[in-house]
Amino acid sequence: MPRQDEIDLDELLSVLGNPLRREILARLAKERHYPLQLSKELGVSQQAIMKQLLILKKYRLVRICEKKSTSLGPPRKCFESTGQFSIRIDIAPGDFETRLVPVQESEEGPNRETAGFEGLLEDVRENRNPARRLGAYKDLVSRLNEEIGKLESRRASLMAFKQDVLREAAADISSLSRDYNERRLLYMLTQSPETPAEELARALKIQQDVLARIYRDLLGDSLE
Repeated sequence: MPRQDEIDLDELLSVLGNPLRREILARLAKERHYPLQLSKELGVSQQAIMKQLLILKKYRLVRICEKKSTSLGPPRKCFESTGQFSIRIDIAPGDFETRLVPVQESEEGPNRETAGFEGLLEDVRENRNPARRLGAYKDLVSRLNEEIGKLESRRASLMAFKQDVLREAAADISSLSRDYNERRLLYMLTQSPETPAEELARALKIQQDVLARIYRDLLGDSLE
């Protein structure tokens, strides 16, 4: 069974491409559910629900847990969400990139990104009135959403500027390269300059020493 950090992005996109699985995950993200409960909510047979839950469990997007019965019977098995990641897909002229980004749980100690909100969270926790506390949680989440929105807006602006840079670089790539494979190499080097040489060689399906020679011939420099 694959660990979450070993999940292949193509496999994950295939798993999440099923609308029923996404509906199941949307509900499990809020709270635990029984298979029968999901069956009634989604209007699908319990057998079909279990089939999808087992697929999600295989990729560690959900897990089985036990919930105490309201009667004297044994605990009942239910499912809860475990997946914590973000999928980014950037498609634009001159650029195509997919990335699986793990979302790490908050750790103890200072965090530069959340420092301004940690004190607010402590204030919320100290409120002994559940209704007011929930209202404060809602306000805090609203502020967090606003900050995340600002980050996404900044990222969108940077991505747009990146496209301008790549469009200008494309002219030099055309003039330096002699064939399609050389252009592919130069595009990859320009778009993702931090990519290790072994990954470039694997993507281009050539030996690493051949890659280094082509790089040297085209740019007159060594490939780090």
